[in-house]
Order: sequence, then structure tokens, then C-alpha cells
Amino acid sequence: MRHDRILVVIVSLVTVIQEVSSDLLFRKGSYKSHRKGNKVVINDVPHIDNGIFPDTEYLKVKAKIPVLKFGSVQKFQNLRNIHLDGCEITDIIPGAFQNVPNLNVIALNDNQLKGIKTGVFNNLNVTSLYLHRNDIAFIETEAFDNITSLEQIKLNANSISYWDNKWFKNTPRLATIFFRRNLLRSLPSKAFKNLVAIPSSIEKQKKINIYLSKNSISSIPVDAFFGLSHCSQIWLDRNEISEIHEDVFSQMQYMEVLFLSSNFLTTIPKNLLRNVKNELVSLDLAHNSNITCLDYEIVVKAKITNLEKIHKLDCNCIKKLKERILEDGNNNEILSGC
Repeated sequence: MRHDRILVVIVSLVTVIQEVSSDLLFRKGSYKSHRKGNKVVINDVPHIDNGIFPDTEYLKVKAKIPVLKFGSVQKFQNLRNIHLDGCEITDIIPGAFQNVPNLNVIALNDNQLKGIKTGVFNNLNVTSLYLHRNDIAFIETEAFDNITSLEQIKLNANSISYWDNKWFKNTPRLATIFFRRNLLRSLPSKAFKNLVAIPSSIEKQKKINIYLSKNSISSIPVDAFFGLSHCSQIWLDRNEISEIHEDVFSQMQYMEVLFLSSNFLTTIPKNLLRNVKNELVSLDLAHNSNITCLDYEIVVKAKITNLEKIHKLDCNCIKKLKERILEDGNNNEILSGC
């Protein structure tokens, strides 16, 4: 009989411990309230709020946090930067960030996130989202809608194999998208249409930068960049592009950098940049081993055209291009192995 009572007590204690543990966000961890501040050890944390953590502008938490639950981060008035990188997070439940009105930066890089759900970031005041180096394979269509202060997002080094042209609805300040080292094979029609629908007063302030380096993109629809008239940088290097239509950038009036290096291009249409009104800072076509030469209309569109590491390059053609540039009194430079 006594043994039975002891067993009941043990079972009850285990149940209580399990219930308490299930209510905890993490059991053991630490935090810094300044970038160069001292590490503070903290245990048995149910959620990250101003009753447990200091309400400073910066907070970096290091702990094993499998899931960010509803209200996991809440009730901070001064917090601007929260870093939860490297916390082994696999999932974020919608509503994880509650009543943090001045939050500008959310860093969730170097975790184990599988996807991004609608309701996690919508309507937050964040300017920067860092989601790189995770295992993200899916992003729900409305997951990044209505983040009206968002300026940049980093999704590098994930497992995303598609681009949804409905992403980023009502994100009028979004200017920089990092999407390097994913699994894209192509872009959809009007891929960046939601970057265009912005008030003219904001459009004049921002320079759009799109980084799609090191995917597996083999084709670009002729209207992939539809509506974009101003784009500071477009990076399409280290993909599998073998052909590019002359109208892909037909609506582009302003561009500074175009990276198409390390693809399988054979020719560059002479009218590719025909409507760009400024002179590009750089046009990078290096490591496209099948290019033999370019038309004059292309090289005079960029201050520097990079044709290095192209073994089939016709050096006689490059010589004639350089001579014509000098004859016309231009200062365009062609980098090559010739």
C-alpha cells in the first residue's frame, strides 16, 4: 500500500514537471542586452518579455528554443533589435511577436526553420528580417504582406525552389531582397510586381537591389522584371542561364550594376539595355565561356564591362571595340584576357 502511494506521488510530480516544462520557452540559456555587453545566464523562461529581460533597444538570446509560440516575444516598449539566431528554432507560430511596437530588426538566421507562415511577421514595424541559413522550403503567399516599414529581407542559403509573384503585397519600402543560394530554377511572370506598386514619393528615395546569385535559374521570362523602371543592382550570377531575351529589361530606365557572370550565355542582345538612360557602373559577364564578343551598343552602356575568364573571346573583336570607344571619345573600359 505504501509503495502504491509513493508511486502515485512520483507520477504526480512527473506530470507537474512535464506541465511546467511545456509552458517554458526554454530551460537554460543566456542573453546580452548590448552588442558588446556581458552574457547573463537565465533559466526556466516561459517567454521573452520586459518582466524577465531588460527593456533595452538590443537583445540577443542564446538558448535551445524548438518553437516560437504565440506570445513568445512580448511587452517591450523600447526593444528595436532582437537576435534569436542559432537557437535551433524549427517553427514559428503566428502571433509569436506581441506588443513590441518599436521592433525594427528580427534576426532568425542560422536556425532550422522549415517554412514561414502567414501571421508571423504581418503588420509588424520591422525594417529588416534576417532569415538566412535555415531550412526554409515554403513561404505562404501572404507571409510577408503588410510589413509597411520593411526595407530589406535576407533569405540566403535556404531550400526554396519557387518564387511567388504575390509575395510582398503592401511593403512599400522594401528595396533589398537577398535570395542567394536557394533552389530556384526559373522566375515567374511579373516576379517583382509588388515592388512596383509604391507611392511616387517613396520610389524616388529607394534603390531596388535584387540578389538571385547561385540558384539554378535556367530561364527568365521576358516579363519577369515587368514594371521595374529603377533598379540599382540585379545579381543573376552563378546560375544556368543560356539565353536572355532582348526585352527582359525593356522597361528599365535606371540601373547601376548587372551581374550575369558564371552562366552559359553565348550572346548578349545588343538592345538588351536600350532603354537604360544612365551609364551602368558595372556589367559583369565573366565566366560565360561561350561568349565570343559583344556589340558596341552594349559596351557603351557600362563604365566597366567584365569579360574576364572567357576562353572563346575573340580578341580581334575586343580590340576593335576598344578602338571605336577611343574614336568616339568615350571612357568605357573592357576587362578581358586579351
